Amino acid sequence: VDKVMIEKILSMKFDRSFKQLVALALRVINDEDADDDTAMLVMDEVELVRQILLERYHKYISKEKEQLFLKKLRIIENEIRVKQIKIKQKAIYLEQQRQEEKSHGRGR
Repeated sequence: VDKVMIEKILSMKFDRSFKQLVALALRVINDEDADDDTAMLVMDEVELVRQILLERYHKYISKEKEQLFLKKLRIIENEIRVKQIKIKQKAIYLEQQRQEEKSHGRGR
């Protein structure tokens, strides 16, 4: 079997998985009400796709293609980390608001 053909087939297969991962990540990134559990789900999916790439596809695809896929996964991972930070900041802000409301409510 032709090595180039195998690489093309695996690339198409990976691209399909990657597109699904991007769609999931974008839903979480663009959702104002996303929670940390949902963001962790995306991080788990990134790790799963990375492991499949490194363990199953590694010997069949070129080093350049592998590096490109890994770079794309790191970009998604970084965007989700930024989203997780925003989620935590929002939770802290909301907790501070509740604390301020409690303290103002007692004084009246």
